[in-house]
Amino acid sequence: MDDVLLCFAHAGGGGAAFRSWPRRVGGSVVHPIVLPGRESRHAEPFATSLEAFVADVLDAYGPEVAAGRYSLFGFSLGGSIALAVARGAVARGLPAPRRIIVSGSRPPSVPDPLSPLHRHGDMVLTGKLRNWGGIPEPAFADREFMALVLATLRADLRLVETAAPSTVRLTCPLLVVGGAHDASVPVEILHAWRHETDGAVDIVVVEAGHFLTDAATAEVLEVLDSSLGENDGIERTRERIAHA
Repeated sequence: MDDVLLCFAHAGGGGAAFRSWPRRVGGSVVHPIVLPGRESRHAEPFATSLEAFVADVLDAYGPEVAAGRYSLFGFSLGGSIALAVARGAVARGLPAPRRIIVSGSRPPSVPDPLSPLHRHGDMVLTGKLRNWGGIPEPAFADREFMALVLATLRADLRLVETAAPSTVRLTCPLLVVGGAHDASVPVEILHAWRHETDGAVDIVVVEAGHFLTDAATAEVLEVLDSSLGENDGIERTRERIAHA
């Protein structure tokens, strides 16, 4: 049985967010998780219950989760989803993930100043999209495209922002990646991720904004390769962080 790395994209995103990634990272097979309402699942209604979605993920990867042969990666809002999956596993009496990695994700204890974002109008959400980056400026003039983007974005935000808080304590290690120039997730708040697990928490800061550049993505993949590797991965990751 292969170890798997389950990857959750940003709000409004999908598996395409990981299309440039290699098939394996650090010995784990990369599995992008697609939420309903987009890409290969475009005909399905948006998910409305984070608890139900987490259950679906745990069921889909039952053997790997039961064997503790899985790790979780979440970008932006995907970090909160990854955290929910880990807590859902522990709540079922299943092993926690080998490691959780979050990138460009606000700590749950430090929500966005405008939270809950899903309650705001299209103008506010469009402003957020511009601040986050990732969408070419000309695309904002395409009304049909933006209607689809905003609907998907709002659904994902609602999914996470309306979820009941969990009291499950985690003990697995957590790797936090932040962009040095990410105004939406300032480096100064990344330390608050330490509240989410009793395990080791390491923080890496890369030269990027909210969305990673190609160079920053390569750097993060190098760190993940060490972190998820078979041999002395944690120590090699910490050595890499010490020089970051």
